[in-house]
Amino acid sequence: MPLSSSARVVSETDAHPDRSVAIIGATGVLCALVVLATSATLRLATSMESGSAVTQLAVAVENPVRLLHRVAAMAISGLSLWAFVVALRGRKHTRASKTRFQMAGTLLLLTIFLSILGPFTPGYRIDAITVGNVTGGVALVLVFQAWWMSGQAGSGPTAMRPTSAKLAMCVFAAQISLGALVSAQAMTQRFGWLLPHIGGAIVLIGCTVFWHMTSSESGLARRRLILGLVLMHVQAAGGIALALLAERPLGLAVAHAMLSPLIGMVLLGAWLARDGGLETLRDDA
Repeated sequence: MPLSSSARVVSETDAHPDRSVAIIGATGVLCALVVLATSATLRLATSMESGSAVTQLAVAVENPVRLLHRVAAMAISGLSLWAFVVALRGRKHTRASKTRFQMAGTLLLLTIFLSILGPFTPGYRIDAITVGNVTGGVALVLVFQAWWMSGQAGSGPTAMRPTSAKLAMCVFAAQISLGALVSAQAMTQRFGWLLPHIGGAIVLIGCTVFWHMTSSESGLARRRLILGLVLMHVQAAGGIALALLAERPLGLAVAHAMLSPLIGMVLLGAWLARDGGLETLRDDA
């Protein structure tokens, strides 16, 4: 590409930073969800027999799933680097640019963290590796979402959140880790953390209801909290079905797992909502 064309592309990117932010954020959310979905499919299709990992997936299905997982993971690496470059080039002494730079740094750190865990994942012999993969993957989805919303008209930083909101987000984070631990142990027919996981679901629903009751935020935030509650009840129903069924249907198990990042996205959307709508993260903030 000629130097003049390269300069023109760079100048256009600089002139429309929000467009780059939106592309990175939206693509990142999609890729992170794909990584979580493919990872959940591979994990939940696996059981341990005589100390060896055995999958119920046919080779014709397993190989494309693994390929899709790798491609999405590679795309995330590129997007994280792109986000860091965009944030670094647009860094100014303002709250908005500092926040975006912190998000880009978090994306990069999460990507590195998950890439380190990757080689230790096959076999699913270490519960902590599964918990780290799932928790880190969900965190990656939410940071990409926050990055994406920071570039949208009508989104950005929020005022101080009520204690109920902070409590709900903390319980959600704990519930993600508990769910991953239950999933990891289920492969070897261990269910020691199942009751705490069920209890965590009840507490999360209660905290979200309390958040909705005590929120002074916009109608948009309240609607998102209601949507979150609906998804939580659907997930709880799926979890009960999985616990009661003699054989765990793979599709139901994957759907149950994938509701977690979607619930997290809805809760984060409610967290970012403000009275009168959402405010764009601008450099003059």
